[in-house]
Amino acid sequence: MRAIIDADNLPTAVQYYTAFPGEPSQQLKDYISIDRLDAVHRLTLESILTTIGTSGEKEFLLVLHSNPTGLVLPIGAVPLAAVNADQTVLNIIQLASVVFGLLEDSQDPNLAVNDAFLSAWMDFFSNTPQVNTAAISQASGVAAKCTEAAKLGQLWVGAACTAMHTTEAALRRIAALADKVRRSSLTRLEFRSCRLGSSSGLKEVASFFGAMSFAPKVRTFYVHQPVQMVRTQAQLNAIARGLGPHSRRFTAAQTDAGARDDVAFAIQVIRSKNHMYLSRMFAINEQAVFNWVNRFIQRLPTMVTVNGRPIPVRTGRTFVQQLVVAGFWTPESVKPFVFPGESDYPGFIESQF
Repeated sequence: MRAIIDADNLPTAVQYYTAFPGEPSQQLKDYISIDRLDAVHRLTLESILTTIGTSGEKEFLLVLHSNPTGLVLPIGAVPLAAVNADQTVLNIIQLASVVFGLLEDSQDPNLAVNDAFLSAWMDFFSNTPQVNTAAISQASGVAAKCTEAAKLGQLWVGAACTAMHTTEAALRRIAALADKVRRSSLTRLEFRSCRLGSSSGLKEVASFFGAMSFAPKVRTFYVHQPVQMVRTQAQLNAIARGLGPHSRRFTAAQTDAGARDDVAFAIQVIRSKNHMYLSRMFAINEQAVFNWVNRFIQRLPTMVTVNGRPIPVRTGRTFVQQLVVAGFWTPESVKPFVFPGESDYPGFIESQF
């Protein structure tokens, strides 16, 4: 699967998926295996649509900011940079795709005079309740009604452009890109973005892209912090138990450490701002970190191939100083956060088509 990551706003996610090119999905059979990673600067909805629409690929992992109402992502460059791709805007772009087609067909005198074409216009207006269609009802004859419908359609385009602070040309361009993506028959979009799956935003996103879509119901986090080695067990136990409620402690057997258990690895994650997280990690030794990663993040290979040569994976000081950890932020559940290697991780992923 190809991954597209917002490199400006989520640079740690780029580091994470470079080191761990895999991710559980909602179902075990749909496990994500990344074979290409695009770390994109100045990511926009327009650039995503362009990539998807021209790639020929059918599955993508999209790592970017979001909320329950849609994507926290600019539509495009100026004049679209000030507008985020929330569910309202995505719906406007979809409707624009329809109305531009109807307006073009209105130029055909053979289409603009029949009941089927008028019905198509009325279907469009059924999705735009703010439009007063009284002028259509009052017109006499199908041709006159179609003419009035076209006038109202053009007025709707003007209002849509005003709402999105853009021009008709820019709206036409992005609507055409979205049309192309929907015709490409995508099979799956996986979002790793905060809370997109918790409300109606995911349904609108899935409809907009025309693909089965998966997204977390909770917040996601990516943290990069060197692991601090604590060489005495008593000291590590004391530090780990003092980390507070937004922390987890693990034994050498890779189970959650109880109050009396010796700790092999401990991690604290704190949400400082909406999309910002701080962390601290402690371990008894480097091997304990490696063992924890294999269990709770992703099992690492013993060898990697670099320029055609097999090289052992580093498991010592370099590894622990460059460790990047990701997970779901779940303080409302039993655990304050959940890691990809845990069986309850997929339960925080919602799906929609």
